[in-house]
Amino acid sequence: MASAAAKAPTFFSQMRQAYWRYLFKKADYPKYGMLRDDCLLESPAVQEALRRLPQTVKDERNYRIIRAVQCSIRHEYLPENQWSTFEQDVHYLDPYVEEVQREMKEKEEWNSK
Repeated sequence: MASAAAKAPTFFSQMRQAYWRYLFKKADYPKYGMLRDDCLLESPAVQEALRRLPQTVKDERNYRIIRAVQCSIRHEYLPENQWSTFEQDVHYLDPYVEEVQREMKEKEEWNSK
């Protein structure tokens, strides 16, 4: 019984989820078929993380970006059935960026000794 209660979403987690869904619906990038990580500013950590992505993920990302640029140039959104959904908006770049940031921090610590 305790494990079922621990797995049940709390009120605050439900509110946070609803808030993120609201922000997702208000954003324009899903209307272009993009994901959140497609829109990140390319800092040195993000650039290194992008370099480490598997080729298929890079190709998918590049396709989404090119398609979004084409739509933007034409001043139109994709048809609604091609918009990215909240469930599809996986933060695929986060693990790579976190790994790069840990490595950069470790390198900084070694260089400061």
